[in-house]
Amino acid sequence: MAYHLCATGPWLGWHRDSHTPVRQVVAPTGGSIRGYFPSIKTGRMIGYEQLLELDALYLLEFSPQVLDIKEQPFKFHYGLSGRMRRYTPDFALTLSDGSALVIEVKPSRSLAKHEVQAKMEAIEEAMGRQGYNFLVRSEVEIRREPRLGNLKQLFKYRRNAVTADLLIGLQRLVKLHKSNPVMMLGEFADLLGSMKLAMALLANGQVSYDSDAPLGSKLAVTINRREVSHGLENWL
Repeated sequence: MAYHLCATGPWLGWHRDSHTPVRQVVAPTGGSIRGYFPSIKTGRMIGYEQLLELDALYLLEFSPQVLDIKEQPFKFHYGLSGRMRRYTPDFALTLSDGSALVIEVKPSRSLAKHEVQAKMEAIEEAMGRQGYNFLVRSEVEIRREPRLGNLKQLFKYRRNAVTADLLIGLQRLVKLHKSNPVMMLGEFADLLGSMKLAMALLANGQVSYDSDAPLGSKLAVTINRREVSHGLENWL
């Protein structure tokens, strides 16, 4: 049984009491990787059962509309082919508008199967009757590049503290470049004195950028205060 721990930088502790999955994260037959994602947003380790779920967690971590993430959140019963069946979602999300969203992560090759399609449709219908919003996402939506690669790079800087002094320095730059707030990332890093500081501001949503372009010194960034979506506006 394989384990994988996705972690970068110092971890500040595991909040064991914040969420208990209804079933333990397990490795399916065939040796799929299982492990834990160190979420800054939730302040705890989030379990995943496959690498596609791990990639989805990067998107959930950076999605501004997602406030909380719970894996294996509850057990749910639905009817299919005259039988009652049990289902445990991959993730339940709390969104910024106060609503809840249940997410199922499935490879497209699995979703192409008739029996899987019938199962997902039956689950969606049953959840709708209970007041749940249900969404299925595959690698088509999750692994869009360069967005996913950008988020994986930026995640390394999400723990870097955005200090009051750094924000003051950013506001000075905003005033100086008010008439033309767009510049290359390399130029922005030079003005701050450090690429690490520039990446920390990007990772923590203080500076907007073109999510359809790969991270690099020639990436166009905009140094004004507006909500940063990281290209995740329409994926949920």
